Amino acid sequence: LDTPPINEMTGGCAALVLLLCLVLCCCVNGEKGYVGLVEGNLVLEPPAGGSVLVEGSNYALDRQAIWTELSAVSAASGDLADRCDAQSSQLSAMLVALDSLIFHVGTLTEANAQLESRLSSALTANDILFQNVLGMEGSLELAMSSFAEETRGWACQSFDEQAKSFVTHKLGGQSYAVFGLAMMDCFRFVTGANDNFVQQWDTRLYPESQWQQVKHSNYVVAIAYDESRDLLFSGSFDHSIGVWNMSESHPNKFDYQLFGHTNYVWALALTQNRSLLFSASYDGTIRSWDLSSDPIESIHELVDHDAALISLAVSFDDRYLFSGGQDTNIVVFDLSTAPPTAIHTLEDHTTPVYSLAVSHSNDRLFSGPGGANDGIRVWDLTAATPAVVFTLSEATAIVYALAVNSADTRLFAAWSNDVYVWDITQHTPVLVRTLTGHSTAITGLALCKNGDEETMVTTSASLVRVWSVACV
Repeated sequence: LDTPPINEMTGGCAALVLLLCLVLCCCVNGEKGYVGLVEGNLVLEPPAGGSVLVEGSNYALDRQAIWTELSAVSAASGDLADRCDAQSSQLSAMLVALDSLIFHVGTLTEANAQLESRLSSALTANDILFQNVLGMEGSLELAMSSFAEETRGWACQSFDEQAKSFVTHKLGGQSYAVFGLAMMDCFRFVTGANDNFVQQWDTRLYPESQWQQVKHSNYVVAIAYDESRDLLFSGSFDHSIGVWNMSESHPNKFDYQLFGHTNYVWALALTQNRSLLFSASYDGTIRSWDLSSDPIESIHELVDHDAALISLAVSFDDRYLFSGGQDTNIVVFDLSTAPPTAIHTLEDHTTPVYSLAVSHSNDRLFSGPGGANDGIRVWDLTAATPAVVFTLSEATAIVYALAVNSADTRLFAAWSNDVYVWDITQHTPVLVRTLTGHSTAITGLALCKNGDEETMVTTSASLVRVWSVACV
């Protein structure tokens, strides 16, 4: 609002009221007086004449005219006084509102200062917490890893007591050692034993086997399955390889035998693309068989060991074939050539090499010993010449079978009556579990992955056990 200063307003009103009072006093009882200014001061004197003279004026006013003028001035003064009072009230109200606003602004300023202080403290605390979290990261990962191992152990411990056991290859009360084993899927598997039988099992149908047949004249010690053709292969001490048609349209299963070896057929291995079958024999040779031909034919014979052969493995990229023998050596073959070419001979074991397994990433080879004081070897396949990077000394007897899980995090080894499990995620493998349940030496071990579940089958004398090892 555009209002005059309060001092000017109140001063003007007071002077006007004083003037009116003086004039009225000079006109009481019909008397006339003199009103004028002398050196800036108001002077009132009653002259002898009958009129009031105003200094500097040539006019003489009668009393009635003066009274009329004074009444008008008085009315104007009252109106001005009312306006002054109204504006003074408004101004007072504005001053009160301004004081209230100033108070609230001060309160908000103080609250904002407190908020800024608290925010600063929170940011400082957050920085401290972040630094603590960074500092604890290593310890937290270690604790979580330890907790995961403990919970994994609890889960598997409870499953140990519930693992399915299959009594197999037991005739006339006599138990037979189950050497051959292959998974058809995570429910069906096939076994071969020294009762000369080949048997197929389904974990959903036990205790009844789906079928069993005798077509070999000696022990069945090796089994391999080609799911692309639904063909099963059995290696026997009768020097032959049996070919079995596993399709439902072929109820008799057995098809024919492959001949060529002159001694026990101890190991079988398929390439990942299922184009070739390799067989290793006590006659010291490896034969490769063309699976695309009908009937199947032997196309190459490899002679690179100085003694009987016991174990075979093929890398998951189909680049290399590995063979282990009684001569304690491992020979590495390049499968990109025809016939396959021996490119390395790995010498480190002191006993026959009874088992072989390759990691799914193809960077490591694991080899199992055939006697005491030897140990499982871990080989680095990324080097120009594969070299041993670690020896698992816990296994001090024959290790008949080795397998690596699909995630490349666990190594399973059939040693004596137990399955030893190592964590192989670090440079130095760590023994994390020992699975018990067999009362005689475990001679076969195989893994199958189905979604989040991973199944392991182990075999010994007349006993097959099925394990869930996703928790191991």
